[in-house]
Amino acid sequence: MAKTNDITDDAVSQAFYTAYKPFRNALRTLRLEESLHVLWQYSVHLSGDVEIPEMARILGLDRRGIPLHVADYVHHWDLALLAREVLLHVSARGQASLLELPVLKRIFNHVKDLSSFRPDPNWQQLLLHMHRLAHQQFPVQRGVQVADLMRYKLIFEHPGMTGVFEKGVGLSPKVFYFLGCAVAGAVKSKPFFVTSADFTSFGISDDERDLFFSRMAAPTTLLKERILETQRFGRSWAFTVNPLQSTPLVNVDPLFPDRVYCPIPGLVLRRITSGVYYDLVKIDGFENGFGFVFEHYIGLVMSKSCKKAIPWEVHKPQPYLVGKKKKHHGADWILSDGTANLFIECKATRIRAEAISAETYSDVERTVQRLADMVVQNYANISEALSGITDWKPNNLPSFSVVATLEDFIAFGGVVAQPVREKVIEGLRAKGLPEELVDQVPYSLVSAAEFEGICAVLNEHSAFHLFSEKNNGECSQWLFSAFCTQPAYRDTWALARRLHGDELTAFWHQANEMSGGLFRIPPTDGTATQ
Repeated sequence: MAKTNDITDDAVSQAFYTAYKPFRNALRTLRLEESLHVLWQYSVHLSGDVEIPEMARILGLDRRGIPLHVADYVHHWDLALLAREVLLHVSARGQASLLELPVLKRIFNHVKDLSSFRPDPNWQQLLLHMHRLAHQQFPVQRGVQVADLMRYKLIFEHPGMTGVFEKGVGLSPKVFYFLGCAVAGAVKSKPFFVTSADFTSFGISDDERDLFFSRMAAPTTLLKERILETQRFGRSWAFTVNPLQSTPLVNVDPLFPDRVYCPIPGLVLRRITSGVYYDLVKIDGFENGFGFVFEHYIGLVMSKSCKKAIPWEVHKPQPYLVGKKKKHHGADWILSDGTANLFIECKATRIRAEAISAETYSDVERTVQRLADMVVQNYANISEALSGITDWKPNNLPSFSVVATLEDFIAFGGVVAQPVREKVIEGLRAKGLPEELVDQVPYSLVSAAEFEGICAVLNEHSAFHLFSEKNNGECSQWLFSAFCTQPAYRDTWALARRLHGDELTAFWHQANEMSGGLFRIPPTDGTATQ
């Protein structure tokens, strides 16, 4: 049982544990290797990567004679959670199977009940539960796109980051991403991988291969230890850190350490994109280098995105003096399209784990303050630019503030969006800036992926139209990605997935060169992968 001193409310912990025990006992009736295999089947089936013809035979028919679908019982975002619990409780000796419909229904009903556990359904807890669900479900629903893979590859292959990357990971980005994509592709078609596979024909040594898999794979014994370290009984049980995110490949048999299962294939792509952050965050030079390279990346997105006959004006502000001695750097970028100005602040930061699991509102407060500080910083930049003390020339156009973060903070609704606005107003007052700025120059918090989508939409819609509509009424608290699912923007928003199609093609050619011409370049339109 998890340590109760890690739980905010011991009574809640005990009540949860009472509800948890039947689930744990049901898991103990399963067989480990078969369960990992079945989880892989469900995962690739729900993601659309592989059609499993026997699925109808496995699940049977409903009363009307229509084949049952696994999605009737399983949510895709629950699979990684179940995989975590399977690794913790399932042994090789069970007799039951997740391929049996009654077992499947019983197990996933437990998962759904425990995930929505709320013994005190007050208003704040309901809002926190919505916040936790968003962080659990939205990333899985969106999947990992080619643009995401290429984004991280471009960032880590930038000269400002390659040294940090090689020091933190031990491999060059070229080797790391080749092996990562090789594994991600392989586990779409089979649930296991042999880590002793020979990559020397691609110019990758056995030592490089072994180092890569030492970061990607772990034995079940180690995974159990890590699961128990982060386990929490209570409202956040379903939303705590999952060790499979850092080591998505699982070794079941210590006698054959090179044989690994991959129960949730999508986690491989997440590991080689956003997951690399944790390999590098403590390396000297990471923080400054990462911020600079992300800022450069946002500039690259704008330069690659503009398809208009009349190009955007993209300005890179130069440092300037305020008074006699104090040097300010201003906004990172200013984009003007003749209808409005976008003042863009780039932050290569990410949400902390405790803010995702959010047992209480205090777990979210630090994130709220961080977001508010970013917004206030950009308002200070905007105020100085509009006053004419920078090298940017004011043009009397409407202006908007955009804070772009590398990862998505999913800042919406009553738990984050409204408290951030309140903290922004407090921060403006503290800096002696007019609080009316939040209405005169509305702000938007967006991820890098959302910024790519925004740039795609700006080829069809003016900046003034898009941002004034987004900041109108209840839309102001929506995610930009949700706002742009409306019919007027949906098609152009989706074009951002093809932004780095040229980089993908170059990557395939690079793989072909590494193999001495043996690698077959796959056809691609630059859209989704998962």
